[in-house]
Amino acid sequence: MHSEGEVRAVLDQLGDASEIAPEAHEPRARCSALEVWALILLPVGGIIVRILGWVIGVVLLWTSDAWTTR
Repeated sequence: MHSEGEVRAVLDQLGDASEIAPEAHEPRARCSALEVWALILLPVGGIIVRILGWVIGVVLLWTSDAWTTR
């Protein structure tokens, strides 16, 4: 376990919470057309354009900045 002094030193290095908190809650950018097409093609692309529609949806998903593997 860490002592209270060690914890306070780390908190002092991080800075004031009122300055850090707004940065952590900045609104994310809206989805672009790339994300919309990926969401459309993944569920229905395989039905409409057979397997190719689904594959295109997956590629759009992988190239999108809005989606991560987390």
